[in-house]
Amino acid sequence: MFQDIFKQLDKIVANGGGFSEVWGNLTINIDYYTQLQEDVQNLYRYLEAYNQLLIPQVSIDSNFIDIDEIEDYSGSHFIIVINKTNLKLIEDYSIQFFYCLDYFEDWLKNVSPFTKLPYTKLKIFVNELTTSCGGTNLLITGDYDESFDSQIDSLPSDSLISNHVLLPNGRNLSHNVHEYLITFINKRKSKPQTKYYNFALIYSCATLCGTFVNELDGATVVIQGIKRIKIPLFNDNTIVDLKLSLLLKDIVEWIYQDRDDAKIDIRRKLFLDRITLDIDYEQPLLSGLPLIAQNAFEQAKERYSFVMLERRDAYAKELAILLKDLKQQSELYSAKLRTFLSNLTRDVLAGILLVGFTLFTKFTEIEVLSKHEKLINIIFKGLAVYFIASALMQMITDISDVLLSKKELNHWSKCTSETIPKKELDGHIKKTLNPRLWTTSIIYILLLFIYGVIALIAWNFPAIWNKILN
Repeated sequence: MFQDIFKQLDKIVANGGGFSEVWGNLTINIDYYTQLQEDVQNLYRYLEAYNQLLIPQVSIDSNFIDIDEIEDYSGSHFIIVINKTNLKLIEDYSIQFFYCLDYFEDWLKNVSPFTKLPYTKLKIFVNELTTSCGGTNLLITGDYDESFDSQIDSLPSDSLISNHVLLPNGRNLSHNVHEYLITFINKRKSKPQTKYYNFALIYSCATLCGTFVNELDGATVVIQGIKRIKIPLFNDNTIVDLKLSLLLKDIVEWIYQDRDDAKIDIRRKLFLDRITLDIDYEQPLLSGLPLIAQNAFEQAKERYSFVMLERRDAYAKELAILLKDLKQQSELYSAKLRTFLSNLTRDVLAGILLVGFTLFTKFTEIEVLSKHEKLINIIFKGLAVYFIASALMQMITDISDVLLSKKELNHWSKCTSETIPKKELDGHIKKTLNPRLWTTSIIYILLLFIYGVIALIAWNFPAIWNKILN
């Protein structure tokens, strides 16, 4: 299919036509010749058979004409434009093509880790290309029947990487590892005509570098290991081979294999410790990595086993301390409930004693009590106010104490925890304290309600007593 299209383009260009090509279109400038209309009509048929959205447009002095009208404008200069923005979709991938290898390389040079290609799976077919490369979601080839890499990767998503990598000005790492990583190169000749795959591999490696750098500023990276160094990511002389690209892929998979933030930080730190000690600061990162990456990776894996053994012991100790603190916090809730209930009982008994011994012992007859109705109202209303004030003071004191205690628990837990991840730490606190908090809150509200009922009865007791007497 593409061979027919390219042959027809060759035929038109061979008659003195000049052309330019970018990702979105192919533009041909051509003077009239005898077979021009027939050649353009054939090109039209080939493009229509491939993709109806790629129909060429012909214009003269910015005025569009029909292809069948070319003969009517003999002696004119024509501009033929093929709009390539509408990519053909086959199964689950899109296909783009480049007629000229040089223009394809020009486009490829402008691709960067921050350039967004809005395709989840993409095949780029390039005319006269003798070398193909690609991966599971990207394929650059001169063979239409070339297949994607079927290997299933366990590379992290860009959202996971963004949790551990600082990017400048809040930009997103668009050219991410799980979309455009190159995992193979096929050379159909011993010496390919172009080293275009170097560009592709540089950018594939650049996305991998984003997983073990702390800052990415243009083409400069800052890596934090035993030393903190700032070096260029690559330069025009950087040549990256497939071996390094696949090694970096293995490193990334190892670093992010558990999707655990603490383990990710440990693995990345162990790898960068060795890198920052051995790398040549005078060279770009991707020029120096081939000499030290394999050794740094092996040492990081060995050290990781020992580090995890030490961390298991530290983890067990920290967890024991945390559980002890959580137990104390839980007991605090229980203590507040017991104290509140005890105070409620005390206040009720105190009220009964106050009324019984100070009032009814002095006025033994009902008639005498009736004469002191105003005094009785004052006593019972004062008693109601006391109940409300007692409940409010206890509630304010208990809530303040619990909140302060919980705040101190969170603060000290985060400050002293070195091996327990924040997510797990928060999980232990919520799982232990939240049920206790709900239970305590419900019982506390019930006791406050009882306080309110008792205060209401005390406030209205003189009126209730008069109704009983009458």
